[in-house]
Amino acid sequence: MTSVSVLRLEPRLQPHLGGDAQVPRAALLDRLQASSRTPVAAVLAPPGYGKTTLLAQWAERDPRAFGWLTIDRRDNDPSVLLRSLAAAIDRIEPVDGEALDAPGAPAVDAVLPRLGSALSLAPLPGVLVLDDVHLLHNRACLDVVTGLIDYLPPGSQLAIAGRGEPPLPLARLRAEGRLVEVGPEDLAMDCAEAGSLLAQGDVDVARVDVAEVVRRTEGWPVALRFAALSLGADGRRAAPAAPLAGDDRFLVDYVQFELLSRVPRRLVSFLTRCSVLERLSGPLCDAVLATTGSADLLESLSRSNLLVTPLDRRGQWYRLHRLFRELLRGQLERREPALAVELARRAAEWCEGNGSPEAAVEYAIAAGDADRAARVVVDLALPPTGPCRRGSSSAGSAGSRPTGWSIGTRAWPSSGPGSTWSLGGRPPPSVGPTPPSGRRPTATARPTGRWRCSGRRCAGRG
Repeated sequence: MTSVSVLRLEPRLQPHLGGDAQVPRAALLDRLQASSRTPVAAVLAPPGYGKTTLLAQWAERDPRAFGWLTIDRRDNDPSVLLRSLAAAIDRIEPVDGEALDAPGAPAVDAVLPRLGSALSLAPLPGVLVLDDVHLLHNRACLDVVTGLIDYLPPGSQLAIAGRGEPPLPLARLRAEGRLVEVGPEDLAMDCAEAGSLLAQGDVDVARVDVAEVVRRTEGWPVALRFAALSLGADGRRAAPAAPLAGDDRFLVDYVQFELLSRVPRRLVSFLTRCSVLERLSGPLCDAVLATTGSADLLESLSRSNLLVTPLDRRGQWYRLHRLFRELLRGQLERREPALAVELARRAAEWCEGNGSPEAAVEYAIAAGDADRAARVVVDLALPPTGPCRRGSSSAGSAGSRPTGWSIGTRAWPSSGPGSTWSLGGRPPPSVGPTPPSGRRPTATARPTGRWRCSGRRCAGRG
């Protein structure tokens, strides 16, 4: 290729890394190096998970030659992409640039075999890295990338990195054992790695509960960096009670710019309204949002790595990243508080009617729906049959409440000290019978435990 073409592409022929020191990802590097006989490596995760950093560390550690191309939107023109690829492959093996330098747009059928030959004829194996591959949408350009895979000689690899699963034949490669995958759960930092990152931020990790920081951030590297900024704001000091929350200014700005500003408004609205839910499913979201098609939307968001994580392999249940959910829910409650309450009420109604009584109680309490919470708690607390079962002859008409129960500020007179309740050794949130002393439990924040019931006694488990 001409020197002018290479100079123009030079910034995209090397990884774009920040100036801060990097935390070595030893386990992942071992895994990538052990995959040298696997033609394709896919590193796919939301922004801020260290995809580029990992691949750059791999390039420094691996003895093979690396060719690097950071994709941008201009590469959706096949002629531009071919020239970009040629410049990257030229770092592995010199490419005959005659067809590329000729006037007019280079023909894919003429140029692709030349690029493939440069890869296949290289005397030593190499690795071609395509970063930000999620920006590639043109079908002809995607076919070029797919075509390169067939030219890879043994020991050479194509490594792709991006925010979402690209429309490449990854399913076929996975089935054929020709794909190694690194996802957000792999890129999430453990306590040792998080401690190293915090220490780089001038945080005295000996005085910080690193495990709690990792729990709250779920090991998301960029969130850990923001936590380091927060914890180290006043020098080497101990952590506050809440190391990082969803309303952290740096986190809000990052998520707004890197995520929310890049997706359609209808998806932002969908995610924001779903933030009232602990877990998401198509039917539940349809009911809560009074819409249809949520199942397909959740699957698409999960594949796009928009901090929506599947909880099963059948694509039925999902969840939002903890901090992402806190951020969105905070925005919803500030901007549309009445809607937040109504969405929680609908969630309680759906859960009550679909075999999730514990979740129904939680959502009912969040919605301030004392009657529904009390009704579901009674169903949880009482045995299926018995003299106090709701709907039995001794319990009165269906829907009546046994005596001795209270929820919020609503109470029903106690018939005596025979009723007991415990939730991990404490009254359940906003719900509980009148204790023998006559004192009523006070309302507390939203529940987080899970309950098991036997007779009229319920105990919580974490």
